[in-house]
Amino acid sequence: MSSESENKTAPTKEEIKKRQEEISEYYKTQIPFLQVQKEYETLLADLEEIELRRLMIRMKAGQIMAPDPDESGQEESPKPRTLKKD
Repeated sequence: MSSESENKTAPTKEEIKKRQEEISEYYKTQIPFLQVQKEYETLLADLEEIELRRLMIRMKAGQIMAPDPDESGQEESPKPRTLKKD
């Protein structure tokens, strides 16, 4: 049994040149689609960045509005009241 690679001969210079031209033409036809995709991906990334900034602002505002940990600890667990002992 012989494999396909044994049956094929090395490509000629003309075949190589033809194949290179085919590949170049294919890439040229794909450029407009890739440019549209790049624009789409850039817009998505910009939107995600804006969303992240908005979230960071909310987190900072929440931290500013939150009570200090020392103060909140005292408010949450007051000492139990006891009666005076004589």
